[in-house]
Amino acid sequence: MIFVENEFAPLKKVILTVSEFGFPEMMKVEDLRFLSSTALEGDDANAGKDFGEVYPELQKAWEQERNNFALLLEKYGVEVLRPRNLTTLEKVSGGEHGYSNFFVRDPFFTIGNAVIEGSIRFMQRRNEIWPIRDVLEREVYQSDCLYVAAPRPPWRSRRSWDYGMALF
Repeated sequence: MIFVENEFAPLKKVILTVSEFGFPEMMKVEDLRFLSSTALEGDDANAGKDFGEVYPELQKAWEQERNNFALLLEKYGVEVLRPRNLTTLEKVSGGEHGYSNFFVRDPFFTIGNAVIEGSIRFMQRRNEIWPIRDVLEREVYQSDCLYVAAPRPPWRSRRSWDYGMALF
């Protein structure tokens, strides 16, 4: 049974992320306005590259941090589920927008017995739901709960996966 009473209720089961990120070939200025200028340094040089190739030591640290957190959660009786890694095809399908698989909490959320798949604003994050679908099929689709998926934003043209209008 899936049911989240509130955000302070005891945690029984969680999906813990893996860390995959491919830098977009070019970030849109409006997508970066929430970041500090120091957080943006070096992004142009990394355009189109895999984070793990650009920062191998930091990638290893991210992965170790996730593994350590999983052990800590399990120590306290929390069942930890993990998404799979993105496939090569899924990474390539991100095209100029890059790819992401490191914020597993964002593509969906649970309120009561309703699991809601959202629609992610950032282009490189729109397909983050793919590696979680296996977990959703196993844990959610078979459960007595409501599953709702929000539609993706409209395409501006056949060649663009951008928003059809300014939303922010």
